[in-house]
Amino acid sequence: MNFSIKAKKVLSSVMALSLLTAGASAADASIIKNIIPTNTLTAEAAYVGQEITDGTFKAKITDVNKKLCEISGYVGNSSSASIWYTVAGYSVTAIGNNAFKDNKVLKTLSMPRGVGRIGDYAFANSNIETVHIAPTVSTIGRYAFYNCDKMTSFATSYGTGTIGDFALANCDNLKSVSLAYTTEYIGYRCFLNDTKLNDFSIQSINCNFGREAFKKCSSLYNINFQPYAFNPLHSLFSSGALIECPVDHINGMSIWAWKSGQPSLIADTRDYVEAHAGALLNDKVPFYVAYDKAYKEWQNSHR
Repeated sequence: MNFSIKAKKVLSSVMALSLLTAGASAADASIIKNIIPTNTLTAEAAYVGQEITDGTFKAKITDVNKKLCEISGYVGNSSSASIWYTVAGYSVTAIGNNAFKDNKVLKTLSMPRGVGRIGDYAFANSNIETVHIAPTVSTIGRYAFYNCDKMTSFATSYGTGTIGDFALANCDNLKSVSLAYTTEYIGYRCFLNDTKLNDFSIQSINCNFGREAFKKCSSLYNINFQPYAFNPLHSLFSSGALIECPVDHINGMSIWAWKSGQPSLIADTRDYVEAHAGALLNDKVPFYVAYDKAYKEWQNSHR
């Protein structure tokens, strides 16, 4: 009997202590909540994939320990914006997949050093006109600027190495493209249907072109390479990059021109063209089809 009474007293004491502790915890939580704003992330609360914002851009956390994130969207209302180095204390390392897809507000965007990638479909179907690409960007993803019909020019900085498949396809008003010397690969059908593209220049001497890169670029007659850019020349004529593209000039001179004092690039271009004659005919590359027809007619008339 006495044991039972003692047990009840002990149990009551434990329950009272639990209530007291719980009350203290609630009070502490209330105090902490008032001190730390609800939009501030502690290391314990943050997790990979969590969305954060600075009021202009949305971002997703990609690394909690290193405090890294990638841009996932735009919540501002200005047509021109600049991404800062951090969003809510997290360093921006990429423009994520679909980040600005279908956005009709933003027209001009600048990004900071530290951004290493522009993701797939990042600006697809948007009203973007100008993007100032950071020199730290090494990769532009697939369909990144697909169907951006407000964009009239495009240029990469010296860090960009790879431009993905269809990255700038269906850009109806794109007229000029300038690519840096670090460019290593231009993807499959990268400029497909860019019917107003008439000025393409590239500084790289080691770039490879994906198949049909300039397909249906019906206004592209001239391509500008650096002197002795032998690898891009070889790739241009051997990869099928020029299918349904009327280009017939390299660096402003006709591929078939043969004049004293002409740049050696043109001579090498002729060699590459002749070496890949079969492929150019099979791909129905307009300038070579026309040349081949004219050449055969000349041969027949001199027999």
